[in-house]
Amino acid sequence: MSEQRKVGIVIPLKSQVASRNWSSTCAALAQTIRSLVNQSDQNYEAVIVGHERPALMDSLDQRSSISVTAIVTMPEN
Repeated sequence: MSEQRKVGIVIPLKSQVASRNWSSTCAALAQTIRSLVNQSDQNYEAVIVGHERPALMDSLDQRSSISVTAIVTMPEN
């Protein structure tokens, strides 16, 4: 029996501080997530990487193939 491989998708999310319009940034992310969820082939795993966890992530279906990894970096001196 062969193991089915998944496609890995990494979605970088700019920080709220760097975003000119956080609402627009979150709306674009929501559109990207909808596009992924609506794919006929669900053989993927998507990871969103950013400094903040957008509120819209709380409403994702727990069965979704999308996970969030928050990365906090220290400011440069």
